[in-house]
Amino acid sequence: MSTERYEFPLSFAQQRLWFLDQLEGPGTVYTIRLPVSLTGSLDRCSLQDAVNLVVDRHESLRTTFTDRGGEPLQVITAAARVPVQWHELTGSGRAVLHAQVGELAAEPFDLEKGPLFRVHVLCISATEHLLLVLCHHIVSDAWSSGVLFRDLASCYAALVAGERPQLSELPVQYADYTVWQRNWLAGPELERQLKFWRAALADAPAELWLPADRPRPPQQTYNGSRLTRVMPASLMMALNKLARDQSCTLFMVMLAAFNVLLSRYTGQDDICVGSPIAGRRRTELEGLVGLFVNTLVLRTDLSGRPGFLELLARVRSTTLAAFAHQELPFEKLVEALQPVRDQARSPLFQTMFILHNTPWEAQPIHGLEIEPGEAGPVETAKFDLTVSAHEYEDELWVNLEYNTDLFDQQSIDRLAESYQILLQAITQDPERSIDKLDLLSAQQRHDLCTVTTGNKRAVDERLTVYGLISAQTQRIPDAIALEFAGQQWTYSKLDARAAALAECLVELLPRVTSPYIAVCTERAPVMMTAVLGVLQSGAGYLPLDLTYPAQRIRYMLDDSDAGILITQAAVSGFLPPFNGAIVLLTDDGRIAEIRMPVVECTGKAVAPDASVAYLIYTSGSTGRPKGVRISQHAVVNFLLSMATEPGIEAADRLLAVTTLSFDIAVLELLLPLTVGATVIIAPAEITGDGPALSALLQESRATIMQATPATWRLLCNTGWSGLPGLRILCGGESLDPGLARQLLDSGGELWNMYGPTETTIWSTCERLLDASVPISIGRPIANTIIRVLDGSMGPVPVGVVGELYIGGQGLADGYHERTELSAEHFVADPVRPGDRLYRTGDLARIRSDGKLELLGRTDRQVKLRGFRIELGEIEAVLGDLAGIRAAVVALSNERLVAYVVPVVTPLDVDALRVALRDQLPAYMLPSLFVELESLPLTPNGKIDRRQLPAPDPVVIAGLNSTAARGAPNGSLQAALASLFADLLGLPEVGVNDNFFTVGGHSLLATQLVARIRDVLAVELPLRTLFDEPTVAGLAGLIESDETNRCAFEFNGRAGQLLPRDIHLHTQAPASLMQQRLWFLDQLEPGSSAYNLAWCQHLAGELDHNALKAAVQALVARHEILRTTFTDDGGVPQQRIADELMVDVEFTMLPAAPEGELQAQLNGLAKHPFALDSGPLIRVHIVTTGRHEQVLLVVIHHIIADGWSMSVLFNELAAAYNAFRHAELPSWAPLTVQYADYAVWQRDRLTGAELSRQINYWRAQLEGVPAVLELPTDRPR
Repeated sequence: MSTERYEFPLSFAQQRLWFLDQLEGPGTVYTIRLPVSLTGSLDRCSLQDAVNLVVDRHESLRTTFTDRGGEPLQVITAAARVPVQWHELTGSGRAVLHAQVGELAAEPFDLEKGPLFRVHVLCISATEHLLLVLCHHIVSDAWSSGVLFRDLASCYAALVAGERPQLSELPVQYADYTVWQRNWLAGPELERQLKFWRAALADAPAELWLPADRPRPPQQTYNGSRLTRVMPASLMMALNKLARDQSCTLFMVMLAAFNVLLSRYTGQDDICVGSPIAGRRRTELEGLVGLFVNTLVLRTDLSGRPGFLELLARVRSTTLAAFAHQELPFEKLVEALQPVRDQARSPLFQTMFILHNTPWEAQPIHGLEIEPGEAGPVETAKFDLTVSAHEYEDELWVNLEYNTDLFDQQSIDRLAESYQILLQAITQDPERSIDKLDLLSAQQRHDLCTVTTGNKRAVDERLTVYGLISAQTQRIPDAIALEFAGQQWTYSKLDARAAALAECLVELLPRVTSPYIAVCTERAPVMMTAVLGVLQSGAGYLPLDLTYPAQRIRYMLDDSDAGILITQAAVSGFLPPFNGAIVLLTDDGRIAEIRMPVVECTGKAVAPDASVAYLIYTSGSTGRPKGVRISQHAVVNFLLSMATEPGIEAADRLLAVTTLSFDIAVLELLLPLTVGATVIIAPAEITGDGPALSALLQESRATIMQATPATWRLLCNTGWSGLPGLRILCGGESLDPGLARQLLDSGGELWNMYGPTETTIWSTCERLLDASVPISIGRPIANTIIRVLDGSMGPVPVGVVGELYIGGQGLADGYHERTELSAEHFVADPVRPGDRLYRTGDLARIRSDGKLELLGRTDRQVKLRGFRIELGEIEAVLGDLAGIRAAVVALSNERLVAYVVPVVTPLDVDALRVALRDQLPAYMLPSLFVELESLPLTPNGKIDRRQLPAPDPVVIAGLNSTAARGAPNGSLQAALASLFADLLGLPEVGVNDNFFTVGGHSLLATQLVARIRDVLAVELPLRTLFDEPTVAGLAGLIESDETNRCAFEFNGRAGQLLPRDIHLHTQAPASLMQQRLWFLDQLEPGSSAYNLAWCQHLAGELDHNALKAAVQALVARHEILRTTFTDDGGVPQQRIADELMVDVEFTMLPAAPEGELQAQLNGLAKHPFALDSGPLIRVHIVTTGRHEQVLLVVIHHIIADGWSMSVLFNELAAAYNAFRHAELPSWAPLTVQYADYAVWQRDRLTGAELSRQINYWRAQLEGVPAVLELPTDRPR
């Protein structure tokens, strides 16, 4: 068998797969399976011969891949054999067969060693077999599978019949195609194709926002699974008819529907989907096995809510245009467009759509019945989601291959069902608007309504808040209702004060025109008297906060038309002038004075409205606060629901810390009083003081406390150690996992509360048990309805993100005197006509467990460089980092700015960047960090984003300065910066410049790694460059790795080689490893224990002269092969001969039994070496038959190791092929020899470095047992 090897460049598609193999290492993501079930009598010998003929026919099946300085080459062997591997599974069940196929397919291919084509036969019975052909995608594609099977079947049929296979000669081979492709794309055609694709993909979205079940890993993973859905023949027929009617293909119809599905699932109207195309436009290529398939990026515009037929016309036009420009390799497209590099996802698209419209041809082969075989389990996925459809027996089989690190099977099953429902809807009404086409079955709609409706509970319309409290007053008049600063008020005392005030208000209310009474008091029991007095009077209270600016208070008084103000003398001086009646209370809640208005009301007086509870103002986007009117019934429903869950009992003590102007204070002040529990009012000066609040929590024996995340974070950051058993209610803002973990660790019972003011405080709640899973806001409270709707007010499927709407008995009437704003935010319920919903502006989804997950706000999602970014996600990661008290992120002038409150100042920005790089993709990393002493808060304890300071313009201007980019510091950074600049063709590169943003791409990355290896003698995995794409980052990694640091220091200081002194050309000290082996040889002369042997069977005619010349060239190239060892006073020295002849020894052993051949080889391998006389390498050829021989290389371990054997063989093969063609080997010159290493090692391992190394290993091996007591069969 010929050993000739030919080298060619790779096609662009091969180049990408080779690069991915270098980046990820060997895997099975790109293994192609061809399983075929064979029924009948199978001729083993004929099958093997048929496989051999197919391998001979297609060069691709004899191809491997090598690396020349970062440039990949395909290596074609003139002849190769691929043995058929047989597996006996007789009597085994389907499960065993399934597992065996999966196990065989899970064995990765080695692109360098090959072969990249395997054939297995699984024997199920005498007449049942599964033929499993496995290929690496780099040498094959889906079309090739058909070619491969047809050629194999044709050869097998002829051989079984005793005939010579008659296959037409192939006009070209794959290597011819690769050469043609590169030449063709070197001319004007490349620019013509690029011009089209640049325009087609201009400003295309960088990502598809497909809702995932888990956060996306920082690096793309390929763990996957597959789900199959069979669609009925009737649907298949309807889709084909639609395609014919619209002069389209079935592919176009199904792709358009797939785009609608993706748009509805993501909310995007600009969708990019990948789709493969055969890439065999020339007839000469149709019969070849090889990687011809190309990937097209098909972009669809779904904007304007078109009807499906209109969208189909768009898809048809886009697809035909793409087909007309299909020659541009996807790899060249990525290189030209230079999309933002993100290791977490594939570039340009993350979903693929495929339609296999060539039906399976089950033609018998000489007594064998053929059927599609068992493909085994699929455990990989190339993309987030690949949908492939094919017609089989009049049905439409749709396979969904998905990434299991992102999606659960249940989610993909729902998506597949939505796709089928959508396809059916399209065939029934193709002109319908795409946003109105059904995605949900009737059962799914029913299930959604069930999980998003709170428990139905009858609440008497006559019940009032004061009535609930009054019932407790009558039941337990002497129980403690509230405590404050050492004071204790009983239920009867509180009721008496409130009743007296209510009596006064009832007299005043007929004289005013508004049912709202303003309340502005100190934070003390008097505040409770005022609130309860108003509620008992039948009016609604309007809370005012002393910390508000006077202008805001003035606006609230005027807008509400409040005619009565309850306050205190000590407070009234801070309020703006008020023209209505003023009721002044004493500190203990008694009426001190009533000041009547100077001008009597001229408007129509109103009777007290017992249905209103309060009017509360929230921030407005226009700068004008908007008043929300909440009814008594809504509050009663809320209090009764809260009493059940999270729950409160008479024995509970609730510490109230929230200002009255924030609606969540209703729970703190009123809920305990409805069950006979106690309210503990925290003084105003304590609520913002972490240590003081912590002390009050402990001293007050509180069992419940409610606060915003900002307040809980304040407590945690000031040393609060927790309070076992405390029921922690957290709401008002999103609860991040870091804070949740801290609160759970405190030993309390943590509840996550959610709800806007417009739906009466909290609308959902959930007890959290684990902060490591996505945080849920739970389910609706009693008599509350939740809807998650898309932009067209349609319900979204489970798992899909939509906007959160809330309805039910907690819904406010609307905004006070703001009709247009009310109409905008309070909308009709599309599910229950006649009902209303509040539009929250929050994004959410319904999880598969029926609980809600909040995903930020519609106005807090930003788009930057084509990526959608949820600012809250970055904030959550920042908040979870050690050393960060709090953080907020904003988008400013196309830059992400992080506002950070550190534990220790000044903020270490470099360390923060490194920590974030481990958890966030590059496009989510803040460009600027602004250090703050504290985050600005609203009076309600929420973060006030409008008060964040603008970034310093000087800092922004300095981002692109040379100083910011960084000059090299030290010899290693200088050497790396030089390599970066040389490769990229730049005059200079800053140490902080990202390789990929200054012109680098995938192939250049492999070349850079190769240059670093060649010039600096540093071995770096390709992945390293993607993790640390800057000079500074790479230098840090190299310096932190002992092996690479030593290699760089050996290779040169300041990046230059260390020349050897002239006298060392013939003599050098032995390395420390050599010294040990020399000593062992002195101790036991003539031992073969350290002989290394390497054996290779050769088939074909061997050129003896070429082999001899190759061996001699190898000896001349490597000094170590010309080295022997002398004894210099008990110290070994290397002696390097200028020349040394190593003869190839030929032995004839024709037709020898296998045992005799093995004995001969063992004897040659065990023959000892003489270290002082050499040579220490031997080469043998044992001829066993005509054109059959064994190559045996034996070498002493003192001059080689396992790695060396691989180097020697590769160079020997290259030299042999060169001499066979009367050429010289084209080796790159060696910059150093082994003797250089020996000198460097002894120079380095002295003094401090030697002590450092020894100290490390002493510590590592301290106390290690001297003997491993393995059980032996004989005495030692």
